[in-house]
Amino acid sequence: KTASAFHEARCQSLELELTEAEYSSVQAEITVREVSESHAEELQAVHSTHAEHRARLESTVGLLEEQVAALSVGHRQASDSEAAMASALLAEIDAMESQEAQAEE
Repeated sequence: KTASAFHEARCQSLELELTEAEYSSVQAEITVREVSESHAEELQAVHSTHAEHRARLESTVGLLEEQVAALSVGHRQASDSEAAMASALLAEIDAMESQEAQAEE
């Protein structure tokens, strides 16, 4: 009878250890899930921030491209205007030299 009681007590002790081990395992699984969910949320936040930064950079690049194009057009117009002014001055100089040559004759 004593051996049977000892055996029963040992079985209960083993069952308790198994229950505690199962509980620890479940707790560990819950912790892993919580950490995974937390990491997933953090990763989503990083992706969201990255997307926002990319959109801002693309917008800035677009604006810069527009400004460069406008400056290029303005530079071309200024160059054309300067060339026209230079041609007009050369024509005036030619006309004045021609008048001087006629006056000397």
